[in-house]
Amino acid sequence: MKVKIGPYTKWIGPYQIARAIFFWKDHYNDLSEDEDIVHRFGSYLSGPKDKPSRLLRLCQWIYEKRERKIKVHIDNYDTWSADHTLALIIYPLLVRLKEIKMGSPFVDDEDVPENIRSINAEPKVHEYDTDEFHDARWDYVLDEMIWAFEQHKNGDEWVDQYTSGNIDLQIVKIDQDDPNSLSTLKHGPNHTYTRAEDKIAAHRARMDNGRRLFAKYYESLWN
Repeated sequence: MKVKIGPYTKWIGPYQIARAIFFWKDHYNDLSEDEDIVHRFGSYLSGPKDKPSRLLRLCQWIYEKRERKIKVHIDNYDTWSADHTLALIIYPLLVRLKEIKMGSPFVDDEDVPENIRSINAEPKVHEYDTDEFHDARWDYVLDEMIWAFEQHKNGDEWVDQYTSGNIDLQIVKIDQDDPNSLSTLKHGPNHTYTRAEDKIAAHRARMDNGRRLFAKYYESLWN
């Protein structure tokens, strides 16, 4: 697999040009817009709303012609375990998203522990405010998704922590007196291998939930 995705195309218009010309000016400073030379010059370059300037129309034409560079090549072997292939990409992307996230979407109470549910938060001052656990709920969901895909990308290695002992299997004939008897596998005298099936099931259930959250909040994976 080879993936190369470039940055989003940037809009460069009259106001951006004005800002570049007056680079020493601090746009959106303490002055009002009428007093801000950057804003006034940008407005001049844009022209009136009902008759955009040639410069603004040129900027629009250039922007529409530019496209985000996306090249994705999939090899046949990438499909042999597509779930694992995707986990190798999803995991670091989620980690990076959490590192630089600038906001949090709304998360349903049913998807988080009781202690950070909205019903347990202090009353909001305004109805449009977010409660004190708003960001904590998204952090929890992100952490669960990251954990699930980290486990997935490492294959079945996580199972080892729930096993102990040595495997001793021997092939023996079902009927020792019959030379044509079928054979079977039996535990040898040194077989001490055990698996904590309840813990394995709980671990797998958490992975399933992390992937469920990924699907549910897929459209919230923005920054």
